[in-house]
Amino acid sequence: MAMKFELQEHLGKYPIVREIGSGATSRVYLARDPFADRDVAIKVFLFAENMSPQTERMMHKAFLAEAALAGKLSHPTSSRSSTPWSSPSTATW
Repeated sequence: MAMKFELQEHLGKYPIVREIGSGATSRVYLARDPFADRDVAIKVFLFAENMSPQTERMMHKAFLAEAALAGKLSHPTSSRSSTPWSSPSTATW
């Protein structure tokens, strides 16, 4: 199952520093928040090009559920999650 995502210099307002991890369905990048002057991690879900509409909906729901849970985390060493966004081939938070 081929995943398509071309990393650019920025994801939204965040300049990408480097990739810090990857898995079967996503990649995580270290980026910089220029307004808060801090490092952030951005997780990009990768959707297969030939994915069925039903599987795509299921993955999108899983993405939103994970983003909602991440937004509720409260721990001294973690920061608040940002608002998720998605495009036709990726979903990001």
